[in-house]
Amino acid sequence: EKEKEKEKEKEKEEQAATQRPSRAIIKEEFEDRLALGLKRQAEEDEKCNPSDFTAASRTARVPTLRHDALQRHERTAEAVENAESIIFNREIKPVVPVHPPHEEKLLGHWVNRARTILHHLGLLSIHNFSRFLPLEPGVKLDRNLKNLDKTTERECHKIGVIYVRAGQRDQRDIFKNEGGSEDYQSFLASLGWLVDLSEHRGFLGGLDPKLTTGRFAPYFADHSVEVIFHVPTMMPNNPNDEQQIHKKRHVGNDHVTVVWSEDDYAYRPNTITSQFNHVHIVITPLKNGLYQVAVHTKKSLSIPFFGPLIDGMVVSKKVLGPLVRLTAVNANKSVRYMEEAYKKPLPTRKAIIEDISSRHRLEPKYANLLSSMFSTDPYSEGSRDSGA
Repeated sequence: EKEKEKEKEKEKEEQAATQRPSRAIIKEEFEDRLALGLKRQAEEDEKCNPSDFTAASRTARVPTLRHDALQRHERTAEAVENAESIIFNREIKPVVPVHPPHEEKLLGHWVNRARTILHHLGLLSIHNFSRFLPLEPGVKLDRNLKNLDKTTERECHKIGVIYVRAGQRDQRDIFKNEGGSEDYQSFLASLGWLVDLSEHRGFLGGLDPKLTTGRFAPYFADHSVEVIFHVPTMMPNNPNDEQQIHKKRHVGNDHVTVVWSEDDYAYRPNTITSQFNHVHIVITPLKNGLYQVAVHTKKSLSIPFFGPLIDGMVVSKKVLGPLVRLTAVNANKSVRYMEEAYKKPLPTRKAIIEDISSRHRLEPKYANLLSSMFSTDPYSEGSRDSGA
């Protein structure tokens, strides 16, 4: 039986040898191809113009080419031999399955990153220890942080935009308008970008995400402000309401109103009755393709100066939208800053953060804080008690 097993192993080795070319065979084939290639190269060189290069340079190149090719062949043969030894000797390492990290290990990773950030900021130094305020975790702290997240860090403005067709002088007719001219639609697009109110997570300015006030509205935002525009022409009409109160409710409560007037007569600021609407920015298209701007403010209020557009200016279509938006935002700021109860967002957030730090602040000793943050078990009770 042992002899039969040896014979079978020899047969397998012979079959494997016949299935793959040996190194000697590879070398012979390579040399044959190399000789054929050199022969063709010599024939091509003879056909070339003798003035290009001399015969001595051609013959000098042949040994160099042969030497370089043999070196490449040696490296290739060694690589083939190494690959064959790995494959036929089955020296392939098994693939280790990658399991998702344990929850505690994943949390530990973020804890370590937090420690690194604190170290780089210098907050773990004994000299800066007084600037580091650990807070006591709990339900109350989570609730206060959620309220902080609801407090915006940017100033939010709501601006009304009214469309007046030719011959319209009554607010009932104005609020019944839908759509508008192509020039007016282009102006709306230049104020910002349209947002879907059902999906928008930014400032809504009282517009209904359930789409009772329309599906879309112009919106603009940058690092310091958010602006939503109340546009009655984009809100659905109520056939049972002659005054369209659901439209007037939004525009009538805005401090600043932008009026696009296509009427031949100048727009009167008292056309829409409201206790608000302290500033009207009226835009009138001219026949030469430019646009005249008129700015009206309530005489009963001493509103501080704002810009960049002022009464009587004429501007082009290219800059009309951005300038009107910026003027409306500045006008809204001027009116707001006159109110004693108004507080800016950043001071408001600062006051909330100071209140949270005073309510939930822990005062551990420096040594206890470091031992809790750099303990082997960051999830121990001692770590939680230290606020780490």
